[in-house]
Amino acid sequence: MRLAELVETPLVDDELPLASSLNPYILGSTPSAFGHSGSYGVGDPYLPRTANEVDHRLIQAVKGDRMVLLVGPSKAGKSRTLFEAVRAARTNARLLAPIPGAIGRLAAHQKIAGTNDSIVVWLDDLDRYLTNADPLTPGVLAWLSSRPGPTFIVATLRSEARDRMRRETGEFTHDTRTLLSQAVTIELAATNDDPTEQAAAAAAYPTRNLRDYGLGAILAGAPELLARYDDARVAAPVLHAVIQVAIDWARIGHPAPITEATLRDHTIDRLATLRPDLDITDQQLHDAIVEARTPPPGAGLVAALLIVQDTDSPGLPTDGPSTPSRHYRPFDYLVAADDGQDHSPRLIPNQFWDKVTRNAGQEALFAIGVMAYERNNIVESIRIFRQLAEGGDVRSTAILGDLLLERGDLPAAETMYRKAADSDTYAMVRLGVFLSGRGDLVEAETFYRTGADAGDSNAMDYLGELLADRGDLTEAETWYRKATDTGNASAMVSLGVLLANRDDLTEAETWYRKAADTGHLPGMVRLGELLANRDDLTEAETWRRKAADTGKAFPMARLGDHLANRGNLTEAETWYRKAADTGDAYAMARLGDHLANRGDPTEAETWHRKAADTGNAYAMASLGDHLANRGDPTEAETWYRKAADTGDAYAMARLGDHLANRGDPTEAETWYRKAADTGDAPAMVRLGDLLANRGDPTEAETWYRKAADTGNAYPMVRLGDLLANRGDPTEAETWYRKAADTGDTSAMVRLGDLLADRGDPTEAETWYRKAADTGNAYPMARLGDHLANRGDPTEAETWHRKAADTGNAYAMVSLGDFLADRDDPTEAETWYRKAADNGNPFAMVSLGNLLADRDDLTEAETWYCKAADAGHPPAMIRLGNLLADRDDPTEAETWYRKAADTGDTYAMIRLGDLLANRDDPTEAETWYRKAADTGNPFARVRLRDLLAGPSTL
Repeated sequence: MRLAELVETPLVDDELPLASSLNPYILGSTPSAFGHSGSYGVGDPYLPRTANEVDHRLIQAVKGDRMVLLVGPSKAGKSRTLFEAVRAARTNARLLAPIPGAIGRLAAHQKIAGTNDSIVVWLDDLDRYLTNADPLTPGVLAWLSSRPGPTFIVATLRSEARDRMRRETGEFTHDTRTLLSQAVTIELAATNDDPTEQAAAAAAYPTRNLRDYGLGAILAGAPELLARYDDARVAAPVLHAVIQVAIDWARIGHPAPITEATLRDHTIDRLATLRPDLDITDQQLHDAIVEARTPPPGAGLVAALLIVQDTDSPGLPTDGPSTPSRHYRPFDYLVAADDGQDHSPRLIPNQFWDKVTRNAGQEALFAIGVMAYERNNIVESIRIFRQLAEGGDVRSTAILGDLLLERGDLPAAETMYRKAADSDTYAMVRLGVFLSGRGDLVEAETFYRTGADAGDSNAMDYLGELLADRGDLTEAETWYRKATDTGNASAMVSLGVLLANRDDLTEAETWYRKAADTGHLPGMVRLGELLANRDDLTEAETWRRKAADTGKAFPMARLGDHLANRGNLTEAETWYRKAADTGDAYAMARLGDHLANRGDPTEAETWHRKAADTGNAYAMASLGDHLANRGDPTEAETWYRKAADTGDAYAMARLGDHLANRGDPTEAETWYRKAADTGDAPAMVRLGDLLANRGDPTEAETWYRKAADTGNAYPMVRLGDLLANRGDPTEAETWYRKAADTGDTSAMVRLGDLLADRGDPTEAETWYRKAADTGNAYPMARLGDHLANRGDPTEAETWHRKAADTGNAYAMVSLGDFLADRDDPTEAETWYRKAADNGNPFAMVSLGNLLADRDDLTEAETWYCKAADAGHPPAMIRLGNLLADRDDPTEAETWYRKAADTGDTYAMIRLGDLLANRDDPTEAETWYRKAADTGNPFARVRLRDLLAGPSTL
């Protein structure tokens, strides 16, 4: 086909025109008394769009290599603004404005695919290119971008159309949503939304009244046309019906303009329904159409109906074999108004869908079927695609399968997929997904392979995913790489995940970046996670913000997590709320967590319950956490069990935690095992901890090793702890080093401790410093301890103070200890009190010791009691000692017993002493033996002396 038949703008010597040779009115801007295609640049000065730096951002975006989408209300000036940006950024590029439904053919046309020219693809009203049988898709976009010369895709889209397309979740509109998410989207508001812009508009066009509307709307005469349309409902019902029919013709997505004869026919039908009292003559109908296509005096150059052409031509419908006919499109401002732009939205009558589609051609039917789906008229969409499928259209048959599947009619969906899969790769992929979802992986693989062998990149990606899930990573990688060669961004992410799982983070990052650079949301999310995990928080935030700006809930919630972790709690809450307002369960749960952490338990519970009521496992477990923290263990357990029953590993592990905390280790173990058997590393660690605590270090080690082999740092640390405790410092060091090399600060500190204990203070300090440099309080305090021990009190104090200033209780206690050791009890007391006021039992004991040393036994007892009541054994012992010293052996015994029952050997010895001194050698012996059995040398001496003769204790 000739190039001229595929484009909307005239060619120059059979070549695409240069962008600089065109004007915005040729490309979609509304003409006015100030400017039209014959007078551009004379009396129509461009108003710089300074609000939100639209011009600057748009020019920078057009200079880039991603699709650029300018979104705004009708008559905000989108076409003019985008055109000026293209002229500024791509002056020497040629401009390609495709006709809708021809973009795939254009991508393959020799004049496009075979040239090195720089080309700007101009897509005014992007929705026109998305609803036909040859739509713009991510694949076509990648194909265009792969031509020899530079290619830049720019588009405009009305706000309500963008919002409508974003709302849909069906599979066959997936490509549309992907395109929207991949584009660099810039919002353009009307000038009257910004006082500065509106003032500039008034100065540039002083004869226009801009009191209530933006400049673009006023220049086009849009408010006057809308007012006349609304007034006509009562004052001129025939005129109103004519305009309304033309508007609905466009709203149902018919790709062709409406012919005058068709307009007459539908207007009569519409009036018969709305105004059966009227007897309409042909002359009245003719006069109404003439009035509708005539610009009202003084309101601009545009009428409610725009004449597309006056005679028949290829591509437009005719009213008969030889009847010349006008063809009309409605003024888009009126379409936007009936769709809800600053106006009450109006439903499209069901009978109108039916009558228009009764005799429509295949191309029109397809576009109308897509639009019916976008407008949530699923019944009509199914009817239309069934009509197409019965006519033999294979792609429509597959789409009908999607619609039936969405409605829950699985057998009928499968039937449609199988009919289409004999020749359509989209149907092959959809049937593969359908079969995979019900567990029929063998047949799913067959269809994926057939589609992949035919060159379908989505089939390649799905085949790779199926192979990876069953452990055939080599062939999975092969198919992922083939799919990435076609520009498939989803496959780039899949390949990146495969590479990251085998610890090839460098190449994984490369593929994540390639996907993210196309605007692919999962690519941006994965890249942000990878960067955050390697502590590149600044760039991680950049990508997380880009992902959040797509308006999707999960990336908004993850940005909230990121900001909260960086201490920006106010903005974190903003993003949590944005995400939660979409109804996303994870986001609602995270907002609840955030509110609970900031001390607002009431609203926190509200969001936790909203999230849990969706059935989301994480949300139910989070509600369980909230209820447990507020002291309602019964309802907490109910939600933990509901969450765990979904099979979610996190929820099963949290139920295990709850059961363990309430003293039911047997059932806790059951749930830990269920979670661990799914491969969940944290659950394996919890199971390992439970086994170690009950004296089964062998199986504990097995689970720690399994968890450590996943590459997770925490289980490596726990395995190192187990090995160190059993006297294997060499292998413990190996695991601490592995974990430390991932950047885990607790591993660095433990490695430093191990090295210090074996007499290597130099390397120990190296690891303490690495950990301290992360800004974590505990490592800073440990570095301070290390420096103090090696005789550098000045720097030791510096690090202790840095750590304490973070508000970390351990660090405050360490600083207090440091100050007490250098005989500064006054400031030591200050820091102990700060930590004790935060509920830290170690601080309470240290404060009690300091007070006791200065003979303030009353307050000392107060702090010992607080710590002892919190279950802190050293506090129980100190309190017992204080009570014994004041001759209250009965209560002293009570606290010694409580401490001894926790397994504290010193408490066992003190209890033994008390019993021996009151002439109860039998029970004294029992406790000495228990303490001695732990290897405590003092207990052995006490036991020996007791058995040797009369107590001298």
